[in-house]
Amino acid sequence: MFKKSRLTSKTPEKIAKRARTLPDSDLTMWFDQAISSTGRSVTAWLRTNDSSHIDEALLGSYAVMAIVEEIAIRNGVLDRANVNK
Repeated sequence: MFKKSRLTSKTPEKIAKRARTLPDSDLTMWFDQAISSTGRSVTAWLRTNDSSHIDEALLGSYAVMAIVEEIAIRNGVLDRANVNK
């Protein structure tokens, strides 16, 4: 009936750690998947008002943020020491 949320206070940190290990090509594929998954989850939540869709949207949003930060770090736009993880 009710699913336990997969989100914890460590979720963003775990996602960022995973993003650091992936090559650029995998990061861009993950970005595409995360962005579309987030949109689908929000749309599903609007239709059903089921909170599990919000969990999925948050998970996708964390992934998008971690991926964009990692790409920025790799391209010299951000300094890893200044990124909150």
